[in-house]
Amino acid sequence: MDVTLYLSPEIALHSWSSEYVVYDRANGDTRLLDHMAGGIVELLSMQDQSQDMLSRTLRSRESHVPEEEWSAEFEACVANLLALDIIRTSPNC
Repeated sequence: MDVTLYLSPEIALHSWSSEYVVYDRANGDTRLLDHMAGGIVELLSMQDQSQDMLSRTLRSRESHVPEEEWSAEFEACVANLLALDIIRTSPNC
């Protein structure tokens, strides 16, 4: 089952060139994100997306990275962002 990912409402995103920082207004945490996490959060700050669509969009930007390596990094990154409550999921109907 595909899920929709969305940015937690408490998260504020700031970016400078290729650097991303998120601030969690609920608990005061500030985190520096790598390029993958930053790309995910940036896209979700514009609109909620299915995980598959998000993966395809980001993958098109990094086609030079081997597919298996890229997919493993993407899945781990999404899991980390979910664990940190930076992004959330809702089931697609």
